[in-house]
Amino acid sequence: MTDFDIKQEYEKLRKKYGDLPSFEELDDEFELSLAELKDKQTFVLRQIRRRMNDKIVFYCRVLESILYPTSTSPIALYEANQVSKEQKEKFFEIHRKLMDIERYNVILNMQANNIQEVAYIQLASRSLVKYKKDFLELANLMRSVWNKKEQKEKEDYYGWES
Repeated sequence: MTDFDIKQEYEKLRKKYGDLPSFEELDDEFELSLAELKDKQTFVLRQIRRRMNDKIVFYCRVLESILYPTSTSPIALYEANQVSKEQKEKFFEIHRKLMDIERYNVILNMQANNIQEVAYIQLASRSLVKYKKDFLELANLMRSVWNKKEQKEKEDYYGWES
């Protein structure tokens, strides 16, 4: 028996269903070639969808730390206080759209066919490409919070005087 080749299996499905991103695009963003597909070629699209959804969930959690910080996370509180109202509104809209995709995944976990799997892969791929600049902006913003020397000297991120 030969080894399973996810790229080869994906390309077969891509020819069958058309209009899917290239394997290279997906692999670059979601590291598909590193994924251990449990069910091998039987559920390639399902496994790819789940791998993609992991990244959607990751970005949702990052956005949530800024949009809905809790008192149990002083780091999130500190970072969230540095984000402007306009930026939060933009990130809220991105979060709303990503949550729709994530909830679509929940439905597909219960009932899915290959056409729906393909639709999810297309939607998730387009969305992450569309919002990549915004995520980079947010990551740079979150990082820059920790480089504000004048703020650090005045008080640490717990809000205590130094």
